[in-house]
Amino acid sequence: MTHCLNPKQCAKKAFNRERRLHDRLFFAEEFLHEFRMNLLGGQGVLLESFHSERRQVDWLYSRKEIRSALEAGFAIDYSEFDGRVEITVISYVRVSIGVYRPIHVVCGINNPELWVIIKVEDPSERPWKWDEKHEKKICYCDIETYYFCRAKIDVDGYNVDHTSVSKGTVNMQKRRGRPTDNPRPLTIPETRVCREENRMIRLKAALYAGGNIAEFMRLAATQYKGQMKTLNCISPNCDGVMQMSYADETHFFKVSNRDHEMVLRGVPVYECNCCHNRMADVNLSEELENFVNEEIEFRLKNYMELPTEIDFDSLITL
Repeated sequence: MTHCLNPKQCAKKAFNRERRLHDRLFFAEEFLHEFRMNLLGGQGVLLESFHSERRQVDWLYSRKEIRSALEAGFAIDYSEFDGRVEITVISYVRVSIGVYRPIHVVCGINNPELWVIIKVEDPSERPWKWDEKHEKKICYCDIETYYFCRAKIDVDGYNVDHTSVSKGTVNMQKRRGRPTDNPRPLTIPETRVCREENRMIRLKAALYAGGNIAEFMRLAATQYKGQMKTLNCISPNCDGVMQMSYADETHFFKVSNRDHEMVLRGVPVYECNCCHNRMADVNLSEELENFVNEEIEFRLKNYMELPTEIDFDSLITL
């Protein structure tokens, strides 16, 4: 049984698509590899549309999972619109032990160092549109046509079962053996440095922090002040420049089936000085998402009131 209303027409489109992608996927992989190197090296910038009312929880994927998909996935589609290249990347996200959910990330490429997330979706929620591996599109019928077709099939006696995998949760436990009065229970991820950087950090720590590298890092982070990059506007037919601006970002979550929201005030975003289009940096959004989840869990476990708003400046100062 098929859910496609136009199997012959969709088969023809699928054949033409595969023929078109036969040579283009090589270029897509080249673009993807180059951006990965820029992203891992710190030169790449990954942006997404800024909509405070639409958070990543509604997409079923966190920003960390989206970034990991771009770092580990491979290209399955390549197209060009208005002079901009668009690439679809597929990867998989683990939702529980032995259970993985596919993820499609559609990105627009303005230059090798600047990618924009256009769409993120779970292809398994539309199984009639993709093959078993979710790599090749086999149906081009619109979704309204599909649901009309499904209703008709159900009337004819068929039962179509559509299930979605719920996002797994991780049980956080306290580290055994740690003193209860230790004021610093968290650790910064290990950072790899070259020989010259290692020498510089150790000598400066000895000079300014009595040889305590941890204390030196705290002093450096507290006193550091930087600026966001200046980017060319990604909007078509706009010659403006995207500079740092500020906006409020709302995070929605549920506790015991009750809806809550937390507003982060004054979050830095990119805003065009001409068309005023706003874009959010995915790296910063990922860390804010992690902070919100950790803050909620910490307050729930310590029987503290959940905050309704937090100022961003308070998060980067002591």
